[in-house]
Amino acid sequence: MAISQDFNPFANLAVHVPKAYHEDVNHYSSTFGSKSPEDAPFKRYVDFWLLAAAVGASEEQFMTVDSSERHEFITGVVFQRDLATIEFLFLLAIAHSGDPFVAREPRQVLDIAEGYAAAGIPLVKEMMETGHLPALQNLTRSLVKSLADDSGATDG
Repeated sequence: MAISQDFNPFANLAVHVPKAYHEDVNHYSSTFGSKSPEDAPFKRYVDFWLLAAAVGASEEQFMTVDSSERHEFITGVVFQRDLATIEFLFLLAIAHSGDPFVAREPRQVLDIAEGYAAAGIPLVKEMMETGHLPALQNLTRSLVKSLADDSGATDG
């Protein structure tokens, strides 16, 4: 059985970032402006959020954010026709919870991704700000170095 291209269990759910990081997400995204990609590497807020979730998970960093400290920046409709991202969110939640049936609870899936993103945002921000180059180049170098370090650790 194939999943329809229109499958999106998150369409009507809010996606959040911690209020404390909302300005950082805005600063490094060109969602509502014409910022240079070198200075604002992310076309959309959600792109920053997704990378932050992946980095948070990779670093095994998770942060629970109180509902009063969360900022809604979009709804899950942004994932419409993006099955790869939907699968990523499901796999992240399954890996975190150890329960494949977590996929039946879209809000819980997003809460888990939000926890990893909350922990990952400052890590991604640090990557963009570490170095003497524009944010995009610093980020790229940090990610390449991180991947090289990870692959070397498994070889030895």
